[in-house]
Amino acid sequence: RADVLDILLDEIGHLRRYEYLCNEQTASKLKAYLLEKRIRTYLGKPFDYDEDVNKLIRKLTTAQKKEGAWGWWQDTPVAVWVSVHVAEALLQAEEMGYATVFDKRKFTDYFVFQVERETGFDDKLRMLKILKKLGANVDFARHIRQLDSLTIPPKPVVVKNKLGYTKTITPPPSGEVGRGLLLLEFKQMAGFDAPLDTIWKYQQTTLFGNRYWGETSYHPYQNEVQTTLAVYRILQAKGGYARELASIRNYFLERRQPGYWRNTYESARILETILPDVLGKEKTLRPAQLTVQTGGETKTVKQFPFTMEANPNSSLEISKTGSLPVYVTAYQRFQNTNPATVDKDFAVKTTFKGQNATQQKLKAGETVTLRVDLEVKKDADYMLVEVPIPAGCSYADDATPAWMRGGYETYREQFRHKTAIYCTKLAKGNYAFEINLVPRFAGTYTLNPAKAELMYFPTFFGRNGMKMVRIKP
Repeated sequence: RADVLDILLDEIGHLRRYEYLCNEQTASKLKAYLLEKRIRTYLGKPFDYDEDVNKLIRKLTTAQKKEGAWGWWQDTPVAVWVSVHVAEALLQAEEMGYATVFDKRKFTDYFVFQVERETGFDDKLRMLKILKKLGANVDFARHIRQLDSLTIPPKPVVVKNKLGYTKTITPPPSGEVGRGLLLLEFKQMAGFDAPLDTIWKYQQTTLFGNRYWGETSYHPYQNEVQTTLAVYRILQAKGGYARELASIRNYFLERRQPGYWRNTYESARILETILPDVLGKEKTLRPAQLTVQTGGETKTVKQFPFTMEANPNSSLEISKTGSLPVYVTAYQRFQNTNPATVDKDFAVKTTFKGQNATQQKLKAGETVTLRVDLEVKKDADYMLVEVPIPAGCSYADDATPAWMRGGYETYREQFRHKTAIYCTKLAKGNYAFEINLVPRFAGTYTLNPAKAELMYFPTFFGRNGMKMVRIKP
């Protein structure tokens, strides 16, 4: 691809196709549709998803809790970061002319009350930001003073080497620095003094020279990407930093090396932040040409986007001429017919109760319980456990009663081919999940591996191996 808009549309499509629909993911999908409509309107192309937008709006409106906020899933405890994300999505839909009926007054009143009680930095700041957007009557200056007292950046330290020479260094960005930059964004947003010296002091660069801020953290709403987005918005609002903003955009594009950004929340936040600067500036960027050599053939490419297939046994060489960038993705797909067990982060085991053999024998018509044992090796937030259901089986009429699900399950979805189990927080330890099934059709079937992963960082996962299931008549 030679157009950033093509990349953003590809990311939006990936986000729209994501199969799960917690309230965060529903809001992220809604933001994705709204962003796609803006792009297509800009390009003069039709937008055919208004009904999908309205369905997502209705789903989020229905999920609003009686106190006015949202949980991770419907009927789960209030999550401030999810509530803010949902409210932002619905407000954006309103601005684009869609009808929304979510109770803004109840939402505002709830958070005006909660922000006075909140003593932690992260949730308090999120509440203040959304209350400011809603025009709530809040003493923002007093709350900013309180937040200032909670952010203490690391001080420069003097280091002496073996030869006795000393130098003063500033420690690398810490959580406090990241919070300080997030607070700086809110100060600017609320009309208070927001000097930029902290930004330049803690700037970091990748090997490619692209700028970013903050620490790596495996939490969906508190990591280097979210801190860098805050800096981007500060410079965006200040004006006059086109070169720096372009460097940060390239950092985000560099982060897509796996093919897409890491999770739905990250995708939505990056897309909505950088799109205004991409529209009108990147549309006409085209390199002179791309040269692709593979299998003894040479292709010259001048029209983008461009896609081709290459023989995996041949070499592949790509070169570019011209000063403007080309974004190249290379990948291969294959079926893993015998996946190995992975247990570095999470250990997963599935058995039918009363049986332990690799090939498990079931009788058609007799209810059985599929048990999943999970070992969590380090404390984990926002877990997803996917349990395939063998062909030949269906769910029992009583499914799995809520009282059998332990106190650590947040939500459960039953699809035709698998059960998805969600847990907001699992401490290090062992857990068990049960699914009641009825074998329906005689035969021998594959029980695919069950998988446990961090939902927002799926590179951290564990799975068991393949098993065979035999259903007797």
